[in-house]
Amino acid sequence: MLLFLIMGVARRIESPFIAMQVELVHGSDKAAFYTGLVSSAAALGGVFSGILIGRLCDRFAPGRLAFPVVALSVARTLLQAFAVNLGMFIAARFLTYLAAGGIQPILQVMLTRIIKPELRGTYFGWSGSLNTGGGIICTLISGPIGLLASVRWIFATGGAILCLMIPLLIPTVRACDREKAAR
Repeated sequence: MLLFLIMGVARRIESPFIAMQVELVHGSDKAAFYTGLVSSAAALGGVFSGILIGRLCDRFAPGRLAFPVVALSVARTLLQAFAVNLGMFIAARFLTYLAAGGIQPILQVMLTRIIKPELRGTYFGWSGSLNTGGGIICTLISGPIGLLASVRWIFATGGAILCLMIPLLIPTVRACDREKAAR
């Protein structure tokens, strides 16, 4: 469940600051238009992610997918943080959502393998609530980071928070493997 909370924080922390990052890497000229373009690129990445990662979840064990998907999400989130121009930011945003959009389906598959069928509804409900709770926590974190450091560091913090998922995936993957072996 902690993975869902962390994912909620990491995936939402930079969302209110997209326009500020656009102004930082491009300037204020047509910033509203380019902010929409950046957001569209992210949404497109998320659409492709659901299709691609969902299909991969049917073909491979979620533990084999989890580590590379989270690692790619970290790298691409950091790429957003340190984008030097608008094109790089748009591409990074698309690639971030292409990778990070797959984290939730992977975690959900893991959850179905660990939790007894009669408790899945309860745990899916908790996972959704904790993911949304991450959205509350990230708002408390992002403002002070932007004020004390810069908008870039809000994006970098999202990548750092995603890094926290990697050690937490280890016991989760082991639990999935134990359940698979027990069947």
